[in-house]
Amino acid sequence: MTNIHKIKPVRTGIAGCGGITPTVLRRIRRFNEFDFISVMDLNPDHVNRIANEFDIPKRHTDYQAFLKEDFELVILNSPNDCHRSQAIDALKSGKHCFVQKPLARNVAEGQEMVDVANETGKLLGVVMMERSDPVYRQIRSMVQAGCFGQITVFRSALAHVNHLKNPPDVGNWRSCPDRIGGGSFIQLAIHHLDLAQFILDQRIETVAAISSSSVNPKMFPIDETTGASVKFSDGTIGQFLSSFAASADSIEIYGTDGMIRRDEDSIKWVTSELYSGELWDAGRPGETHVLYMPDLANKISSLIDQYEPHRMFAHAIRGHGSVETPGELGVQELKIVDCVARSAAENRVVEIL
Repeated sequence: MTNIHKIKPVRTGIAGCGGITPTVLRRIRRFNEFDFISVMDLNPDHVNRIANEFDIPKRHTDYQAFLKEDFELVILNSPNDCHRSQAIDALKSGKHCFVQKPLARNVAEGQEMVDVANETGKLLGVVMMERSDPVYRQIRSMVQAGCFGQITVFRSALAHVNHLKNPPDVGNWRSCPDRIGGGSFIQLAIHHLDLAQFILDQRIETVAAISSSSVNPKMFPIDETTGASVKFSDGTIGQFLSSFAASADSIEIYGTDGMIRRDEDSIKWVTSELYSGELWDAGRPGETHVLYMPDLANKISSLIDQYEPHRMFAHAIRGHGSVETPGELGVQELKIVDCVARSAAENRVVEIL
């Protein structure tokens, strides 16, 4: 979204006031694209906290009463097990719906949401926040420009120990695999599955996975840690690691003529081509280059707003561009997650149909 049109603000309601909601609202409230009308959560204290901080006039603890308010868009930040029913009700009430990842707990739920969106003619999208990072946008541009030759390997790790250091309360949805729709892979690796397909512009077609639960099997008896090997449509091999019992956040891309790695602290690359990007220039081909993230902070800050997914969704509602991460993409990525779980359970390679 390099050309940002001025649009009529989209009247917006927020469903779900815990977890990521304060972070999302602090990021998007400065944009003129939104007019926040109403907020809803089952917990009245959460509703009041969000409504007071962000000056949202209407407050609800009942979802059906919330949907009767006069707004156009539901930003759905509820727990995973609420996504299907709340999105379908929103769409049927004539509202567009932008759902925090994952779209749903499984393919069947996600497909039902997509079908209702198609029937009602309303927009359905899934929030994939990693795409808003200008670093990943430039990595994608470099891959598409051939800076690393033909890509052959994509490696990723995304893991945290939050559940070990600060365990969720008993009954909290984040500690219930049934409410999540799985474990670490659907919660964490789905970010990098989306990034990989976006950066490489290729679909994942085959998976082989193994899972383990060795640290806290009571909370996550099946998928505390999962490793998945995949094959993309062009033959590229990928490896994805997710865990609630380790700390990691990195992607690595290797090709016939170079490589690039991004982690929490730095970006390291070797290219075969001269390249000039919005954030950095590739430098001399054939040499190893390193940039540290603090050195890019100002440039990232100047670019990140144009890629903010909620903002892009608002523009799609007003007819400027399409939804970059539609419900159909969310379903396709849930198919990968489901096939990874089947592969780990059945100890076999699974094709994604």
